[in-house]
Amino acid sequence: MRATGRALIAVICLGVIHCSVQAQFPAEATEAYRQGHWQLAIPLLEPWRSEPGALRMLALSYYHEPDFNHALPALEGALAGAPDDTELNAAFMEVLLAGRDYARARETAGRLEALGESDLATFGLARIRLAEGERVQAVGALEDLVAHAEPSLATRAADVLIEALYEDHQYAEAYEAARMALQRDPDSELAYRFARIQPDPLKSPLFSVDLGYRFEYDDNVTYPDEIFASGKADYRHVLMADLLYQRPFADGWLFYAQGHALQSFHNDLDQFDRTLLSGSAAIGYDGRRLGWRLPLEVNHDRLDGDSYRTSVAALPGLSLSLGTGFMGHLYARLQSDEYDDFVLLRENRSGDVTGAGILLVGQVSPRMQVRSYVEFNQYDTDGAYWERDEIVAFASGEFEFISGWSAGLAFRYQDEDYDNARPVFAERQQDESREMYLNLTHRFAENWRWRGQVSLIDHRSNIPIFDYERNVYSIGVVWGF
Repeated sequence: MRATGRALIAVICLGVIHCSVQAQFPAEATEAYRQGHWQLAIPLLEPWRSEPGALRMLALSYYHEPDFNHALPALEGALAGAPDDTELNAAFMEVLLAGRDYARARETAGRLEALGESDLATFGLARIRLAEGERVQAVGALEDLVAHAEPSLATRAADVLIEALYEDHQYAEAYEAARMALQRDPDSELAYRFARIQPDPLKSPLFSVDLGYRFEYDDNVTYPDEIFASGKADYRHVLMADLLYQRPFADGWLFYAQGHALQSFHNDLDQFDRTLLSGSAAIGYDGRRLGWRLPLEVNHDRLDGDSYRTSVAALPGLSLSLGTGFMGHLYARLQSDEYDDFVLLRENRSGDVTGAGILLVGQVSPRMQVRSYVEFNQYDTDGAYWERDEIVAFASGEFEFISGWSAGLAFRYQDEDYDNARPVFAERQQDESREMYLNLTHRFAENWRWRGQVSLIDHRSNIPIFDYERNVYSIGVVWGF
């Protein structure tokens, strides 16, 4: 009787101890798991892997860590006790795909299909088809997921789809997939990570036209009043037109051309003021990481109805994709200038310009784009007074703070060191210009937008008559089609 009583007491005590220890399990391990602290959850769950609930959390913790070597056996054990668990099957399929165990991954996709998770199953099968070389079927399935699956899965599908299209040099299609993903999930960084900045790859040729009007107030058009008493406020009407044509070709080749026309009139409309005509055309190639461009540019200025300057430039360059949405472009400048406004031969600014620059564009966030460049140029002119070395630096950013509204800020710095001194000044001219631009843009209809801008210009020179400050305020409207 006593022996039986002792045995009964021992069993009861062991049960109490076991239940007591079990009670400690959810207090620490479960909370760590629920909060996504996988590294903390794993050592707390390991001693309890014989418990089905603990094993499930342990397997998923290894999967999320990710530690697929430990996740695989844990998932196999957890699924043995819960073969219809959707989350376990989805994680198991991902681990099998990572280990290239396509046979079992296909079986798991079949279980997900049976459990009603057809999109997840399609996503897994599409990646298996990609791995096995069935790219056409895989791309079609992924495109359907990007268009119709719930946003988080659509983003994952777009990630795989874009990578596959880039490998096949189908950059226009990759851009379209990124654009569609962005429409489904506006805050996703995925689309910006893959979308090219300039020019945007497209599936088909693009022709667009922007027509605009801008009203400007310029508070100083020449020099300060205290020097020549010639500085004065001015009002101008500006008409603008921009044309763009882009055509992608197979295997990453592309062609694009653009044109710009500007005509400004003084407010009293009794002066012709300025006409600017410019255009460029380029061929290029976009590889997955490296690319190149060969643009040719032509610019023609007319002041008060008379020819002023014509320039022709070639800017060959190499581009490099820098990862998440950034691209660097290194280029050379080979330019010829022809001026018609000189009086003395030594004042002739016509001549050649040689230089080099580096451009960086990128998407800092889904709503913010940046652009910057630094350029070094040497002017070899026919007239000795205009030979000079030049440094130009520019940086800008544009941020969409709410849908349809964006703000921009830009800085420009220019330094010019002239080679020869004019006799009247007795020293070589050295100029520095600092400019800041602030703008606000609102797209108020599908094809319409307006922009207000403030331009602050501070020009400094070691020769006082070339010192001036100039502020330009403008507001305009653009119609694009």
